[in-house]
Amino acid sequence: FEEKKMWANVSRISQLRVSQSNTASIPRRGYADEGAPTSLRLTFATPYESFFNKSEVTSVRVPGMSGEFGIVKGHVPTIAQLKPGMVYVKSLIGEKEKEDEWFISGGFAFVDKTSAVSVNAIEATPLGDLDPDQARDAYRKYQADVAKANTPAEKATAMIGVEVYQAMCQALKISA
Repeated sequence: FEEKKMWANVSRISQLRVSQSNTASIPRRGYADEGAPTSLRLTFATPYESFFNKSEVTSVRVPGMSGEFGIVKGHVPTIAQLKPGMVYVKSLIGEKEKEDEWFISGGFAFVDKTSAVSVNAIEATPLGDLDPDQARDAYRKYQADVAKANTPAEKATAMIGVEVYQAMCQALKISA
């Protein structure tokens, strides 16, 4: 029965394929160059605090699930899930460039065609506010919790802790 169901789905997918002669009418994804954006506007927030609210910035780098990537004005519209890691925000103060560094535990980044960027994080902390000793201790604690977990839920919780604190130790450039 399951095999029949699978082949029915394959058949439906085959019917949806577009012939070569019709591909010209399919919209193509491209850079945000229509009506070229004049600036990059960033909104960066957690559920309880906003750090940037439609602020003009030079660039943003975020830790995407498939790797870190940078965003500048004219970036292709994107939605990306973020993993624990660093968010770097560059902006101009007069003629001097400033870079803010934030550690996030995960979230999502959205870039629209007007170069509006929204970084929505679960937790975010300026890198300078993190304590290296506490990060290392928490990483070791969660590693031990993985080893002694008795249920799948306990193991999953501990593994999330390992992932977050390992990334935090890397951001702080300390060995775990």
